[in-house]
Amino acid sequence: MAAMTLPYPMRFRFAMKLGQWGRKLQQITPEALRPMLALVPDALPARESIPQFSPAIGTQRGSVLLHLGCAARVLRPSITSAAIRVLNRNGIAVRVPQSQACCGALHWHIGDAKKAMNLASANLLAFAESDDPILTTAAGCGSGMHEYPLILAGKDNVEEVAGFAGRVLDISVYLDRIGLITPPALESVGVDTIRVGYHDACHLAHAQKIRKPPRSLLQKIEGLELVEIAEADWCCGSAGTYNIDQPELASQLGKRKADNIIASGCDVVAMGNIGCQVQIEMALKKAASDISVLHTIELLDHAYRGTLTREQLGQPQ
Repeated sequence: MAAMTLPYPMRFRFAMKLGQWGRKLQQITPEALRPMLALVPDALPARESIPQFSPAIGTQRGSVLLHLGCAARVLRPSITSAAIRVLNRNGIAVRVPQSQACCGALHWHIGDAKKAMNLASANLLAFAESDDPILTTAAGCGSGMHEYPLILAGKDNVEEVAGFAGRVLDISVYLDRIGLITPPALESVGVDTIRVGYHDACHLAHAQKIRKPPRSLLQKIEGLELVEIAEADWCCGSAGTYNIDQPELASQLGKRKADNIIASGCDVVAMGNIGCQVQIEMALKKAASDISVLHTIELLDHAYRGTLTREQLGQPQ
C-alpha cells in the first residue's frame, strides 16, 4: 500500500487527509492499519512552490540539480525550501528538473524491480540536462540512487548509469566540500547557546558512510554546542516502511532512540532523512518531550536567517 501512495505526492497528500479522518475512527479501524494512522500528523503543512531555477546570491561558486524526494514534499516541504536558500546563500545556483521522479528505493526494497527500474530510467532522463552534481536531502533517496548501477544492471547504458550515480551527493557532503560560508553567531540574535544532538540516519551513516560532514556543518555555527547522542547510529525504527510493516519492533527502536536523545540534554536533534524525522518526532511526542526535530539543512537555514532561537525552533519556516 505504501508503494502505491508515498512516491506520488498528490496521492500521498490525499492519503494523509484520509488518515486524519481515519484517526477519529481508530477504535473501529482494522488493527493492521493502525500503525499507519499513528504516523499521520495532526496537520499537514501548506504546499510550497518550488522554482525551477534559483540563482546564486553574490558570486556564483557552482550550480547543482536538486532531487525533491517524495515524503518530504508533503510532510516537510520546508526542507526543500531551506535547502535552496542555504545553497543560494553559499553562491550555488539551483535547478529543479520538472520531469524528475521518485528515486525508486521504496519499490526496490519491496522487490518491485520493474517499477524501480522504470523510475530510475526516468530520473536518468530528467537529470541529463547538465553534468552538475545531483543533490539529495533524504538519505534514503541518495542511497537508492547510488544503487542505480545495480537496479539497471544488464542495460546497455552502463557508463551513463555509473556516471549518474557518481554525481549523486547528499547536500551535507556538497556543502562541506565547497566550504560553508559561516552563518551568523547565535549571540547576534541574542542567544547564548543551543545544544544540538545529531542522529545518524542509517542510509547516511551505514549505506553512504557519511558521518562527519553534517557535524562539521553544524559546528560552523558559533554558539551552537554539538552534543553526541548515545547509539547515534542505531536505527530509529523508520527504515523505509519498517515502522508500518513491523510496528511493534519499530516502536521499541523509536522509544530507545527517544530515550537516548532526551538523555543527551539537547534542545534540538538534527538529522538528514525525512523518515527519521517522522519516526523520532512521534517517539519524542510519546515521551512528552519538547525537543525540536529538524533536518540539518533546516537548522542551517535558521542560522542564516537569524531565527535560530528556542522560540522559533520547530516553527513553520
